[in-house]
Amino acid sequence: MELHKYETRVFYVALALLAFVILWRVIPRRQSEGAGETGRADLVFVHYWDNALGKNTLAELVKEFEKEHRGIRIRLQSLSYAEERELLFRDKAEFEGNTPGNAFDIAALDGAWIPELLSAGKLKALNGSDDDSGSAEWTVPLISFMNLLYYNIDILKAAGLDRPPANRTEFLSAARTLKENQSVPALAISLGSGDPEALRRDIYSWIRSAGGDPEKNGFDEERTADVFNFLGRLNREAFLLPGIFLQTGAERLEDFIAGKTAMLTANVGNLRYLRAGMGDKLGLTLIPGQAEFGKPGFAPSVWHAGISSDCRHPEEAREFIGFLKEKSIILSEKSGAVPGTGLRFHDPEEDPLYEKAWSIYEASDVFEGNGFSASVDAAIREELMALFESERSGEETAKRIQSRIEALNPVHQPE
Repeated sequence: MELHKYETRVFYVALALLAFVILWRVIPRRQSEGAGETGRADLVFVHYWDNALGKNTLAELVKEFEKEHRGIRIRLQSLSYAEERELLFRDKAEFEGNTPGNAFDIAALDGAWIPELLSAGKLKALNGSDDDSGSAEWTVPLISFMNLLYYNIDILKAAGLDRPPANRTEFLSAARTLKENQSVPALAISLGSGDPEALRRDIYSWIRSAGGDPEKNGFDEERTADVFNFLGRLNREAFLLPGIFLQTGAERLEDFIAGKTAMLTANVGNLRYLRAGMGDKLGLTLIPGQAEFGKPGFAPSVWHAGISSDCRHPEEAREFIGFLKEKSIILSEKSGAVPGTGLRFHDPEEDPLYEKAWSIYEASDVFEGNGFSASVDAAIREELMALFESERSGEETAKRIQSRIEALNPVHQPE
């Protein structure tokens, strides 16, 4: 009898030991360096996406991720576009506390920031130090947006204009009419030095609408010079909102919502925000090209995600970025992104402006734009400032820009 009890006890002890071993092998262990006494890896994800996604989208995704990864906690830090860029490029010594390099671990990135971040050593490779592919992967592209021309329907109607301009000739005529009848500048462009998206949004988008591609073919071509002449004329005739080199794109959005200008260029990611501020007054169309030019072109603005070079839990950060990539369809749908992930979605509220954006995308050519280095961006701004503040021609401006690009040997060299 005693022997039977002993065997039963051994059996249960062995069963408990087996259960412990199984749990030990199956449950992920997250006690990496700096994870704390709880064994959890706390990661800070800084982003500027709330205006496009809505405030609850990322929070719900984080809940789903944390449910699947019990050892990882994601803390969301929502900033404006400008605030996040300032944070990303801040020097380590400026951070407060005892862990200055750990202010954030994962960052939402505009593609325009990436060359400068890489030059400054701010990013950690996604494929890890043990990867033998021979080439580092630094960021993951998630979704993309095209730049469009937004317009205030009420302002155009009050000036006797029943539709937005379809080409640059019509745009000049509309600008003149607006000035005479409404005393409102036709267009707002913003090239402030604190806005890394400015050139892509307010300059390159006009060039691509005419079939040019400055990042591939360079600036010294006829189509680019024509666009510079056009923008220079808008400025000379006071058809542009003042303060071109002082304000950012975010500030111009507020000017547009307030009715200080009739039109502006911005990407589809701003549609939800503009709609909330303007309601049925908001319209959108393609950026006008030349009257005789057919198919317009654009290079999308891309949302990326990357890991800070100071991240203390890179493996866990990679898992979260991989999760975001898997959920890129949801990000596209919630933001109304066009072209998004390459799949078509309708806005949950069935806003016809999203349908209009899709029709424009489907009729356009897509260019691959990766952005220039910060030093090249600064040189281009200087030459454009001379264009707007002097009698310099578009042809001379284009040649000077191309010459400076070649001399500076940018990170992204035109092919």
